[in-house]
Amino acid sequence: MSRRFDIEIDGERFHGDTASAKNQSRALRIATQTGIIEYINDETNDVGLIVAYNGIEESKANELVSLLVTGHVFRSADNVEVGENLFSDGIHHWSLLVGKVIKENIGPFWQLIGQSTTKADQAATS
Repeated sequence: MSRRFDIEIDGERFHGDTASAKNQSRALRIATQTGIIEYINDETNDVGLIVAYNGIEESKANELVSLLVTGHVFRSADNVEVGENLFSDGIHHWSLLVGKVIKENIGPFWQLIGQSTTKADQAATS
């Protein structure tokens, strides 16, 4: 079941729904394999999120967009589906939007860290 989210970037509002569990699962695997998972947390600032997203292989970045953004995220002012072309003079805002959408979809992964109950779980997060 999807969850609605709202994101503001540079004074512009965007809204969307989280992707299917299947797409989120694939996105989590990509994020883990590319290392971007380390930056999908509340401690990472916007610049770090932009750099992390742009640091992954282009095919993986495109797959994340396909899985989580395309058909899921819209500019709130006119309900237009987002794409790179909406950010022509501020393309870094596109990267930030994608990063925040990734965070909306797989960010809850980080909630698991506070739920460790066994010594093995605690050692894995140390």
